[in-house]
Amino acid sequence: MSDPRILFVDDEETIATNAKALLEREGFAVSSYTSATEALKENFNNLSCAILDWELPEMSGLKLYEEIQRLAGPVPVIFVSGYDLDTDYPFLKKPFRFSTLADHIRTLIRSDP
Repeated sequence: MSDPRILFVDDEETIATNAKALLEREGFAVSSYTSATEALKENFNNLSCAILDWELPEMSGLKLYEEIQRLAGPVPVIFVSGYDLDTDYPFLKKPFRFSTLADHIRTLIRSDP
């Protein structure tokens, strides 16, 4: 079985770079972007989960997620933000431990039908 495919989008380059490296160490295959526009060029086949910053320069993380779903169908998502969010979507507040994020990803992937 191949590693779960994760799309990680955060406009902070340090976070995006660290997320890719650390989540790959946790056994995930990660495509990391700092731009929603660039992320939308991704091949979404077999995407296991999307981790999206709630606020991105080109469009909101929610709008990006809607576009991903339009292109790929249902995909589990976790939003991240430095702000407290009032949302029904899975959410982690920055700063967070990447091990905590990895645990959330595993839980979300296991619960996805």
